[in-house]
This record gives sequence, C-alpha cells and structure tokens, in this order.
Amino acid sequence: MIVNQCSEYLRTKSKKLYENYKDNCTVVQRMLEKYKKIYPNISDYSIMHFIDIAEFCDLIMDKQRLKDLNEDECYCLLVAALFAHTGFGLDKERMNKYINKLGIQKQTESLTFFQIMSKYHVLFSACLVEEYGDIFEFPSEIHKYAIISMLRFIGRNSDDINQLEEVLLLDNKNTVRLKELAAILSIGNQLAELKNTNLDLSYEDFDKYNSEEIVGFVERNVVKSIEAKDRKLMIEAGGSDSAYALIERKANLIINNFEKILGSLAHRAGDNKNLFSVDFIKLKRILSAESSEKVYLNKEIEESWTDDDRELFCKLSFEERVFYADYLSTEFEITKFLVDFANTNGAVLSGLEYRVKSPKSLYNKLYQRVEKSFFDTIADVIRYTVILDPSNYVEQIHTVVNSLYEKDWKIYSLKNYWINNNFPYNGVNAKFKNPHNYRIEIQFHTQESFDVKMSKEDHDLYEQRRVLEPGCDEYNRILQLQLKLYSDMEYPENIALLEKI
Repeated sequence: MIVNQCSEYLRTKSKKLYENYKDNCTVVQRMLEKYKKIYPNISDYSIMHFIDIAEFCDLIMDKQRLKDLNEDECYCLLVAALFAHTGFGLDKERMNKYINKLGIQKQTESLTFFQIMSKYHVLFSACLVEEYGDIFEFPSEIHKYAIISMLRFIGRNSDDINQLEEVLLLDNKNTVRLKELAAILSIGNQLAELKNTNLDLSYEDFDKYNSEEIVGFVERNVVKSIEAKDRKLMIEAGGSDSAYALIERKANLIINNFEKILGSLAHRAGDNKNLFSVDFIKLKRILSAESSEKVYLNKEIEESWTDDDRELFCKLSFEERVFYADYLSTEFEITKFLVDFANTNGAVLSGLEYRVKSPKSLYNKLYQRVEKSFFDTIADVIRYTVILDPSNYVEQIHTVVNSLYEKDWKIYSLKNYWINNNFPYNGVNAKFKNPHNYRIEIQFHTQESFDVKMSKEDHDLYEQRRVLEPGCDEYNRILQLQLKLYSDMEYPENIALLEKI
C-alpha cells in the first residue's frame, strides 16, 4: 500500500519491513471494517487521516532527508502514522478501560463519548498497540516501543520533545532518531488536523452522517493549501471572518509548537541537520471564491446541457458553481488517461458521455430529495464505468490504481462486491481523491456483470424490492432472484486479491 514517498523509500530499503508495513495496513483496514459495525461513519475518516499525516511528514522533510532515513526509521514513522487514529473506533467498554489505564478519569468525567474520542483517541491508539502488539507482529520490541512512544507524544499534544530518548539502538546497529521522528510526526499530525478543521463538523454529530458525508465535511473548510518551498511552509486559508479566526488560532498553536520543537532540536551540531526541511511556518489569508467574477466551464460539457441544466446551474450557489467548474477542469486528464488505457489494454469505457453529473441531476440530489446532500460530499460528480476481461480483471484494476497514484489521485474507498454473496450486484467500485480534494468514482465490471446491472430484469426486481420491508418473505424472495442473476456468471480470476490494494 504505497501512500507517500516514505513508504516508497521503505520498499527500496527493506523488503521485509515493507511487507510487515503492508500487513499492518491490512490489519488496520480490517479493524476499521469492524468499527463500521459500531460506528459506520468512522473508517473512511480514519484512513484518510493516515494518508494526510503521511503526506505532511513527506512535506516537512525534503527528499534528501527522507533518503537519509534508514529502513527502521522509515518503518517506525509510517506505522506510527498508520495507527494514530485507530483508537477513534473503540467501543465504550474498551475506551473506559483505557481511560483507567491512562489515569484520566477526572479529566473525562464531564465529557461526552465523542468529546473524549476527539481529545484522547491518539492515546487510545497507543494503548491499543501496546495491548495487541503481538497481532501486529512488529519486527522487535524496540520498534514497538518507538511507535508507542511517538503516539503518546503526539496524543498529549506536547511540545517538550526532551521527554523522549535521543536515539534507540537496534540489534542490527541501526539507530532510530526517536526525538526527531516524533517531532516530524507531531507536526504532520497537527497539519492533518488543521486541514480537516470544519466549523460544521462536530464529533457529537458523527452518528448523524455516513462516511461519504464526513469525508465531504472535513474537505469543506477554509484551509485551501499547505505547501513547502524554500525552507518555508505556507498555509493558505480563506472563508468567513469567524471561520478564518478559528483556523488562525489553530495555525498559531502549530507555529508555536513547531518553533519550540525546532528550538529543542537546535542543540544538535548545526541547526539545519535535523529532519525538518522547513525553518518556519506562516499563515496567509487568501480571497474567497465569492470575490471571483467569472466561473469558467468546460465548453464540451456545457454544450451537452439541456435548457433545464442551464436554468438549474444558475440556481446553484456561487461556491457550488465554482467547485463544479473546477471538477470539470480535472476531468479532462482522467478521461484522456482512461481512454488511452482502454485503447491499449482492450478494455471498454461505457457511457463515457455520461461521465459528468449534469446540473439537473446535481441540483436534484442537493435540493430536491428528502435527504439533502452537500455538494462536496457527492463522490460521483465525475464517474466512469470500465469493462474488463475476467482473465486479467484484477491485474488491470491494479494498473489503473497505480497509474492514478502517479497522477496524485489516491484511492480512499474500494468496495469489492464480487466477494459479497449477500448483495445483488457484482463489480468493484473505487473512489479516488486528489490533493485539491476533488473526487472521482470508477466502477469496474466484466461484460456479464455490466449486462446484468443494466438489464430490465434486474432493474424491475430492484424496483419491486426497494419498496418492501427488508427481511419480509417477499423481500427475501425477490432478493434471491436478484442474487441468482449475479451468481450465474464467470467470476474474475484472483478477485479476492483486490483486498490488498
């Protein structure tokens, strides 16, 4: 599971450690799947936090500093980032057990369950790793100790890096610069939390939304970009005065924390020899979208609109129209890539003319349904259907995922319905996001699965079933008929291997 430069370096430095890291990624994904049974909306949020932390750690170390990490340091940094938010999914019984272990009973007495999770979930992650270390099969007790130490450090939001050992010495004579790795992870985690700050999202509301909506919430905020250049990390933010004031307070805390940590590392020989590639962090306010006078649209897409589309596009808010137009600017590159992929690999792109959700369809989903949606929680504004041969189905999906990764599109959701024998649908639905928080959906089918999905028989059965009470005799009878439609087809080779993406 490659998510950032550090993991790519780990793969080149140590195959054994990289395989252990991949195995832990699989374990965490399974843990998050189990959490879904308790809180269905948490897992996407947690795994995206991991991706954000890992990428921000990359950002505040330049390539040379990353290359200078030995394989054990790469491993410890990655796995600590991976586990940082797994504590978010604990049930109340285990949470109370960890509260007692941490000795924070008084601090949590007046807090609700979600407030406790908001404040202490990283510390709970450390407890989780400590209790179940054998499951994760860490390379050694020293690796496990380093990971737990870093989680405890960032969980306490401390700026006193001197509470940690300078270095750890492994049996293979490699050293792990614990202070510096914890410092990098701490700032990376704080930047990830800043990026995901949203005035509308409260941990108290997590049980009211599905994971798609929460992903949209954390992306719909006033932090527009976080970039490093010339040893300076620039945070750009906009939005209303009150929203910007919140970001300003949070950013100033990060800046103060960064300066204290950097100062405590400066006693080492040479100020520029620590792992940070930035010397200072600065917050800059930028104009909001409302100050722009024109929305630029993809001409080809606009020419396909009906009169209803044009009318309803004008009824969208200015922010929604700008976001929609920006989506269309990202569509061209992906469409070109998939067309080239299909031509080269004998795949079929079906319904390409419908790849962009029309303004009429978008307006309906936003404003005319009983359950309203926020614009940037909708994952299928741009969507594709790719039909593949069963013999190389899995291999070609891997090719698409890896190629999109190289174009800065990270996969954040993959649903393999082929292995779900209780759901009347066969196919793989994958969702990707880029650094600007735009998302696309790609459905992968075989010709058989696509034909059944599009058949009148399946559609009619679905329409009959969806108005019935789930679990009643007639509902179950129709469900079995649909399941039979999808069971009588050739399954792709090695389809279960997709779980390792």
